[in-house]
Amino acid sequence: MARPAKKGLDYYPSDTNRRNDFKIMDLLNQYGPLGYTIYDFCLQYVYENGYFLDVPLQQVCLTLCRDIGAKWVKNKNLVGQVIDYCADIGLFDKDLLRQNVMTSVGIQRRYASVTVRNKVDKSKFWLLGKENCEAALINAPKNGVSATETKVIATETEVSATNMPQIKVNKIKEKEKKTDVFISLLLKDESDYQVTFSQLNNLKNIYTLIDVENELVKMSKYFELHPDNRKSLDDIKSYIDRWLLKRSDEVDRIRKNNSKVPAKRRSTGAFNTGEVVL
Repeated sequence: MARPAKKGLDYYPSDTNRRNDFKIMDLLNQYGPLGYTIYDFCLQYVYENGYFLDVPLQQVCLTLCRDIGAKWVKNKNLVGQVIDYCADIGLFDKDLLRQNVMTSVGIQRRYASVTVRNKVDKSKFWLLGKENCEAALINAPKNGVSATETKVIATETEVSATNMPQIKVNKIKEKEKKTDVFISLLLKDESDYQVTFSQLNNLKNIYTLIDVENELVKMSKYFELHPDNRKSLDDIKSYIDRWLLKRSDEVDRIRKNNSKVPAKRRSTGAFNTGEVVL
């Protein structure tokens, strides 16, 4: 009997320069080292369980207070406020956090790159499209294939030697084209508009305050659920810019408002209930 696939990770990849990420810089500026520690512990909780954590947020707060220590967490409500702020700036998916589910596009992208060859069920709360999962295969180690599994009759594959180089070039170009796609957006005529990783990087350089990947995933889901609101090929680029600009302005307003409110009163999401955590 096959052993069930392990969902949790023993380790996860982390960028050595993530201190320069604007979202991390915002978190450090707002809540200092304690805020970053809370976020880092949350990542550990998520990856220990897989690519999401489906636990009541107040229970997560209690666990954080215990693990970090009462010496450092003077105000227990602050833990919840930090988690809310992480969602506001795009470190966690805000919509799912309201449902007591902690995850994000970035978390899932790193999880996919580590488990690319594992048969792990990724249907629940999965934010990434098929293109993202295929892109993770690029750097994955290639498994050897038995010669008996690839036996081909010579008469069925007869190809001129002069055609072989061109066939290989065409296959390489086709593969590069597929793996360069970050996500596909449905258009009015039922065709797809493909956002490449090159376009994604350009958008990330323009809209530095938000999680552009997460917003594009949301846009894709929006078009799937609202066919009447899909755009034409001529309009889709300007619509993407309008969507990202609007979200960027919202985040900018939140940052400015939070800078005017005392830390103990800052809470904009799931913990804005007036309830005491402990």
